[in-house]
Amino acid sequence: MKEVSEKEAKTKISKIANKTILKGKKTQLNLNDGRNILCDKECKTNDSVILDLETKQIVKVLLLKEKENAVVIAGKHAGKSGKIEKIDLKQKMVEMKTQDTTINVLIKQLMVSEK
Repeated sequence: MKEVSEKEAKTKISKIANKTILKGKKTQLNLNDGRNILCDKECKTNDSVILDLETKQIVKVLLLKEKENAVVIAGKHAGKSGKIEKIDLKQKMVEMKTQDTTINVLIKQLMVSEK
């Protein structure tokens, strides 16, 4: 186990599961943990956001793109982390390099992370 700093304990990473456009052209992000947040930042479905748990605001958007760090959140590779090497949008798959091997993971089973 790894000790978490006071600053990290007040934030959380969540994956954007869906986006909805509301009246007045406001964008609502539906997150994988059940939260819904209004957002004016540029982001897409399957990107991740860092939330400040005290203010309930988005601190940073983590884009789903090559060379980014990611964690597998479901499937047989759940818990593994590494760098995204290649994204295949047609197959909805990501090739990801972990410490010891390269794995293929569905985009819906992946969450972009900071480290």
